[in-house]
Amino acid sequence: MIHATGSKKFNIKIINDKIILNGERAGIRESGVLENVDDRAVYEVIQVKNGAPLFLQAHIDRMRQSTAVCGRPLRRSDAAIQDDIRRLMEWAPRPRINVKLMLRRIQGRDLFFVFQIVSRYPEPGLYETGVPVILFSGERDAPQVKSVKNALRNRVAAELEKTGAWEALLVNREGFITEGSRSNVFFSDGKGLVTPPSGTVLIGVTRKYVMAACRRTGIDVRERPVHSSELSSGFSGMFLTGTSIDVLPVARVDEKETGSARDEIIRRAAEAYREEVTRYIGDFAYREKTAAG
Repeated sequence: MIHATGSKKFNIKIINDKIILNGERAGIRESGVLENVDDRAVYEVIQVKNGAPLFLQAHIDRMRQSTAVCGRPLRRSDAAIQDDIRRLMEWAPRPRINVKLMLRRIQGRDLFFVFQIVSRYPEPGLYETGVPVILFSGERDAPQVKSVKNALRNRVAAELEKTGAWEALLVNREGFITEGSRSNVFFSDGKGLVTPPSGTVLIGVTRKYVMAACRRTGIDVRERPVHSSELSSGFSGMFLTGTSIDVLPVARVDEKETGSARDEIIRRAAEAYREEVTRYIGDFAYREKTAAG
């Protein structure tokens, strides 16, 4: 069953009423922890696939960084967080689902909770054809922090609904593309990949593992600013990365078609990342089996 909860500020669609709250099982509606979620809430979204929370440690590390920047350190241990996810998945098992970790303060008390959310996974055919995106004037105030940004989120959502685009690429005041509203972006020049520099974007976990996988397979990856004017002739294709989308080619930017679906570098990058995920799931299953004796 799907429930929508929250206020006009922030709406979260959850799979069921099950939640792990400060290490204990609870009901979302009875606990009230997702009512009136504001900009101060810090969160992470992790894809659980075949029982493995993908790249869990990297997600926990990034959440700790976000909470530290906000002056509210995450005090729950790594082992306890992994156990929270395991208990949630045992309570409500699914072969593939996104799990959200959230830290928010209610009446002076920090609450940490884990729950399953409705996720938008691309249809398989979109990995062959690519998706349409738009350029959108906007940028994150603190890109190094993954927190609820209601004003930007609502503006982007309205424009995506209006245009029918899959994603919006954020363009800063100088005209440089920084990232997607909920993704990172890579560009292919036919020889290698280019992505906006780490200091200007939320450093996505999928982005990190895509870069590592590409470099291991001999694909050159460079970080540098990318101006929106370069899209007219500077690149042969582009793709998005994110927790729910993996490596997703871009078919069109505004009204300009791209060659992403035919780009060999993008095809190799997607294959390298798929191999990375398969290896991680296998290693995770082995560790779990060994720990269980």
